[in-house]
Amino acid sequence: MTTRPRSVTGDADRIAKLHSLAILDSQPEPAFDGLLAIARTICRAPTALISLVDSNRQWFKARIDFGPCETDLDRSVCSHALEQGSTLIVPDLSVDPRTAANPLVTGEPGIRFYAGALLRTSDGHAIGTLCVIDTQPRPQGLTDEQTTLLEALAAQVTNLIELRVAAIAREAATAIDLEKAERSNLAAEAGRIGTFDIDLATNQVMPSTQMCRIFGVEFAPAFDSAVFETLLIPDDQGKQSTRSDRARGTSNLVTEYRIRRAHDGALRWIARRGDFVTNAEGKPLRFTGTVLDITDRKQLELRQQVLIDLSDTIREAESIADIVSAASRMLGENMQASRVGYAGIDIPADLFDVQADWCAPGIPSLVGHHSLAAFQGTARFLRTGQPLVVSNIAAARWLSGDSEGYASIGANAKIKVPLMRRAQLIGCFFVHNATARTWSPEEVSFVEAVADRVYAGVARIRAEQEQKLLNQELSHRLKNTLAMVAAIAKQTLRGVSERDAVEAFQARLLALSGAHDVLLQDSWSSARINSVVEAAMSVHSRTERFRIGGADLRLGPKAALSLAMLLHELATNAIKHGALSVPEGRVEIAWAVEGAAADAVLRLSWREIDGPPTLPPQQKGFGSRLIASGLAGAGKTELRYDPTGFIGIFEAPMSLITQF
Repeated sequence: MTTRPRSVTGDADRIAKLHSLAILDSQPEPAFDGLLAIARTICRAPTALISLVDSNRQWFKARIDFGPCETDLDRSVCSHALEQGSTLIVPDLSVDPRTAANPLVTGEPGIRFYAGALLRTSDGHAIGTLCVIDTQPRPQGLTDEQTTLLEALAAQVTNLIELRVAAIAREAATAIDLEKAERSNLAAEAGRIGTFDIDLATNQVMPSTQMCRIFGVEFAPAFDSAVFETLLIPDDQGKQSTRSDRARGTSNLVTEYRIRRAHDGALRWIARRGDFVTNAEGKPLRFTGTVLDITDRKQLELRQQVLIDLSDTIREAESIADIVSAASRMLGENMQASRVGYAGIDIPADLFDVQADWCAPGIPSLVGHHSLAAFQGTARFLRTGQPLVVSNIAAARWLSGDSEGYASIGANAKIKVPLMRRAQLIGCFFVHNATARTWSPEEVSFVEAVADRVYAGVARIRAEQEQKLLNQELSHRLKNTLAMVAAIAKQTLRGVSERDAVEAFQARLLALSGAHDVLLQDSWSSARINSVVEAAMSVHSRTERFRIGGADLRLGPKAALSLAMLLHELATNAIKHGALSVPEGRVEIAWAVEGAAADAVLRLSWREIDGPPTLPPQQKGFGSRLIASGLAGAGKTELRYDPTGFIGIFEAPMSLITQF
């Protein structure tokens, strides 16, 4: 039985904090799933969890490739991370005394490797972990970069949890305020809710002072309704009530729309609730109600959706430029900034390179190489690893040396989030505003959340690029080795009198090299079955003598090599004794997947047509044994030597066919 860390299970303050977040047993949410998918990709692990450790259980807010939604603490590795108080990395759980007896280690699913970064709230309570798990030990653990990114993602999970609490509280407060507003105008003013009363005969609006503040107009006892209605943005025209539909009593009683506030042009979201006052005959006389500025709530919803969309985009992106361009556009449009982008920074060379940016109309792009000389104050601050937030660059005395540089690029307010590698500044994600702007804490957190996702995506792309280069180098060396083997064999076997055996050996090397070329197209990760078949047949006869067809499948490297060698032997036999030994002979090669899920098998058939009658071989050499072994050396093989031509049927499990 594993030991429960008492400092975790008995910490009443920590458990009270966890319960106050109102997240235990909540429904799945895409924002958490997106962060979990990024962590799994960065750490190249099959399983990832967002684990919240309660007094007697651990519950998973999000999970990938892990069945139960919670476990008791006897099965918890995350509780040991909380006990340690920092990121926990266990290369082999079966030998660590804290976890060796854990039922998840000794039994199913047999986990071996664990890495968990703490979810620590803003007031210092560790409530759980963002962790990745593997069923294979990892003696090397995680790289420094993977650990840093896992911890950054854990911080974003915690931020999302706390933002979620704030949103719930804000919604509850809004509902309470609306109810009070409907009962009394005084309570409405206290809750920042405006009230109005429209006389339908005169079309005059009698607003409260708070309504005038919300719409940015100077207070007056009465206005023509057009004063407020014309503030709606064009896309939302029609969502407000109009004079004609108020007269008919058909106006929407509850609606939401956007306005450009009168005194400063700021875009604001408004929630309006109304009702009609009628006479005894039911004719509308007045339209009364409340208005509430819901911009903060809408911004939170929109920003959460931006983060979800960005996570999806990053997951599918194939280049750093794609990631930066998408993130810059989404962030710039949401925050109505002047310019957003990413710059790589080379401190020794005193240069920065803006790789991609998004610019508002009329704002010049900064894409290209630039000197850091005009931004030394900024560079010094970013080297601390902390985000830089400046509302008015021209007025910031400590940045006086940079003010001319920022003026030249049309920026007077900025947020910059540094990218560090081994304590060295290598880049930053930036937001510029052409005029002075007070950045809210929510805006800064949003920029940091976007930057964290961009940096995680950039790390994935770089890792994939490095892996691709390594695969290409290994593949190139393997191809050279095959060529060297062929040359050595040719020289060594030059004097051998049995030329058939020598030529068969050389042809097999050629078939193996051809399959290697097909796999090399996808860095030895997989190969399309059509490509393998066509490459194998192209060296034996004209393509019109083969009829090839089947499902578009991808084969793992082992299956691709096995299939190429199998087809080579079948074609060699057909040329010597079968359909390809006569001009009119043809071969049909077809395949299909039969069954579903774990029971799925690949069934491939080789049929020789219009050739001479065939007989089983008198002697069984290497080629015959290879054919008999079938696809990938496993599965079912059926060989028929019919008078009308040879037929071979080969089956193998799809789990083996697609195995890397």
